[in-house]
Amino acid sequence: MFATRGNVSLPRQIGRVCTAVIGVHMFMGASCILYSLLCRDQFEEAQWACSTPVFLKRPTWRFWDPLFFRPFLSGVEQKCVESWMNIMSLDPPELSQYVSSRLITQDTVVFLDGLHELRDGTEFLKLFIKNTPYVKDIRRQALRDVTFIHVKVNSTVTTLVPFTERELFSFNFPSTAVLQIEQVRNGNLVSQKLTGAEHRWFNGPALSRQTASCQNVLGDAGDLCRRYTGFLMWTMLTKTTTIDQVAGRTVKNAAQFAKELRALEDTRDEVEIDHDLHAIR
Repeated sequence: MFATRGNVSLPRQIGRVCTAVIGVHMFMGASCILYSLLCRDQFEEAQWACSTPVFLKRPTWRFWDPLFFRPFLSGVEQKCVESWMNIMSLDPPELSQYVSSRLITQDTVVFLDGLHELRDGTEFLKLFIKNTPYVKDIRRQALRDVTFIHVKVNSTVTTLVPFTERELFSFNFPSTAVLQIEQVRNGNLVSQKLTGAEHRWFNGPALSRQTASCQNVLGDAGDLCRRYTGFLMWTMLTKTTTIDQVAGRTVKNAAQFAKELRALEDTRDEVEIDHDLHAIR
């Protein structure tokens, strides 16, 4: 019997190890989803109750309307929320004045460190699904120099045949996102940017000690599983932005700007001609 075990080929041993790793990973991933589906996030519910309901934009300019005095997000906060909704639409994020390059993304099943990992993660998911998010409710909470935006989202997820545009089936997917906006210093320039995001499936807690949702060894196991998932998504599909791509995007933006400038000049010429004709008359 011992001789038989000793004769097991190396490829078979490697296969068993890989099968065990994949099995444990799938089990932990399913546990993260079930934990979020079946449990309540009491901490987030308390934060939601303490936050202030706001509008995404000013609802009306009629000052006699009571809605005129309801709070709404600032311009920077609106851009940060729009940037996150674009990310949820699986539009690969680009470095901008509203999104930090060190953005930390805490999802129910994945942990992504930095904008480059988030970009690779969205590119990976685009191979399998399409997502259309809708904002249901939004609240704001300010703590010293940090602003937290709580967003309840209802998404329509459409599954795809991998590597094709063929759609299989669609379903609705509720979730909650907590966006962290704070001042980021770049040299002498200080600006507000989106530096952190927590995305909770089914409005439930994450199996994580880092997010203070599960303060025990299971939370540590969940953090390890989520980080391993992020590592796999990052390594399996790495999208590199080359100089040619940046140059092409710059040329495209310059052409669009030149087109808009010509349109403004044409409009100004028409106004001047009308003014001259009116003066002659």
